[in-house]
Amino acid sequence: MTRSKTLDITTIALFAALISILSPFAIPIPISTVPISLATLALYITVYIAGTKKAFISTLIYLLLGLIGIPVFAGFTGGFGKLAGPTGGFLIGYLPMVLFIGLIIDHFDNIGIKISAYILGTLLLYSFGCLWFVFLGDGSTLAAAISLCVLPFIPGDIAKIAVTFAVCPALKKRLAR
Repeated sequence: MTRSKTLDITTIALFAALISILSPFAIPIPISTVPISLATLALYITVYIAGTKKAFISTLIYLLLGLIGIPVFAGFTGGFGKLAGPTGGFLIGYLPMVLFIGLIIDHFDNIGIKISAYILGTLLLYSFGCLWFVFLGDGSTLAAAISLCVLPFIPGDIAKIAVTFAVCPALKKRLAR
């Protein structure tokens, strides 16, 4: 195995571990079944530093770990039931979010474009989560899903994006050395 392949595998494993370590820490919200977790922060950092391909694979590994029952999802949970439950759309939505953000930020150096990619990627995540929430048919309308599954999370996700852009540029330069 070449040094480059070894570095890629190590990077993927480390970021899968980062996502798995940060994601379980969650704060339940009394009005929603969707908790506030550090998963999006871990994903934001992963895609910024690791790039699209490695971030996507790291996220997929994280989801597979949770799927087989390892308690890496919010609230130290795991299993197929979490993917099939009310938060499953958000969990699956991590993949298109990371892919979307990565494809944009890997090709543009403009900070405004990068921040916009994070915002639009997060909206994509919200879309997956809300549509799944409504699909489960618990009587929720799309408007109700947005008020339960999106609005409470906007300030936190804005803060997580801000932290990402405050920390990651310097960290990425440092790690590149």
